[in-house]
Order: sequence, then C-alpha cells, then structure tokens
Amino acid sequence: GTSPGVPRLWTDGLVETSGNQPGSVTQSPGFLEEDAVTDHDTQMYRIRSYGGIANVIMRGRERPRILEFGCGAALMFPYVRNRADYIGLDGNPDFVQSNILLKGGERHFLQVDLRQPVRLSNWEGPVKADLICSFEVLEHIPEEYAGTVIDSMRAHAHPRTRVYLTVSLKHRLMDDGHVTVKSRPWWTA
Repeated sequence: GTSPGVPRLWTDGLVETSGNQPGSVTQSPGFLEEDAVTDHDTQMYRIRSYGGIANVIMRGRERPRILEFGCGAALMFPYVRNRADYIGLDGNPDFVQSNILLKGGERHFLQVDLRQPVRLSNWEGPVKADLICSFEVLEHIPEEYAGTVIDSMRAHAHPRTRVYLTVSLKHRLMDDGHVTVKSRPWWTA
C-alpha cells in the first residue's frame, strides 16, 4: 500500500497476467540485440527526435497514460517521465540496463514477448492507456504474430485511446531484422 495522502502510481502493482514468457524472444528472427542499446555519444540525434514525438502525441493531454509496445531503448521515456504515466514493453532482456537515461525508472518497464498475448494489470485492475504507441516495431514481428500484437494493443485501449504506429515498409540493411516487410495497403487493411 501507500501512505495516507500519497497518490498511487500507474506502475504500482504492475504485472503481466496472461502468462507471457519472454525468454524465447532472443531466438526470434526479428530480434536484434542492438535495437535496445543506445550509444549516447553517437546517437544523440536519434534520442532528441523522440522529444518532438513526445510533444506531438501528448498535445492536449494532461498527464496521459502511455503504453509503448516494443520500446527498445525507450528513447521517449526521458521526455515523458515527469509529464505522463508511462509503461514500456520490450523483449530484450537488457533494454533498461543499456540506456543510462532510464536509470531510476525501472518500474516503468516490463520484459515481454510481443508474439504472445500481453495483458497488463495494476492496482486499479486491467491497464487501460490514453496513448498507445509502437515505433518501428511491427516489421520485426513475424507476420503470423502481427495480429497478436494488435490484439494486445486493443486490450489496453479505452474508447478515447489514441494509437500511434510507425512501420518500416522496406529493408534498410541486409541484416536489419525486418521480417515482415509489407506495403502500406497491407498494414492499413
């Protein structure tokens, strides 16, 4: 519990309730260990870009509840940690430890396998988010599991939830971990 007069946090009592077992994620063909590693000396441009994204998705919302699927190095978290309630989900077992900007915010993150159903609960009951986002993640999920990720997002939405997704429509490199590269019409159908 909490002390009298101290508000409870969205992350208090956070648990995954569907039996999701993240241990096999690293064997998935779309898994790239380096996606969760942030080199602050060479990637500041990438880190700063998430400040703009955070401002756009939070516009008009006071302390929204944000649920990020496939947060990787959680580059948006430093920009929202004092302005929103945030939960980041990723399969990489080292994603929190590999980003110094997340230090002290460990309670905001859970390791899950997005190929399996994700159902989160906290002290209030089932977690419902105001904003659900996933940036450049779905192309790393094998096609047969894409619907599972979308269903997991739906399970955490309420009628006024906004969803922000970006998906790569092509391969960047020979070994980019993109296992579901499809056209825009395929993704929007």
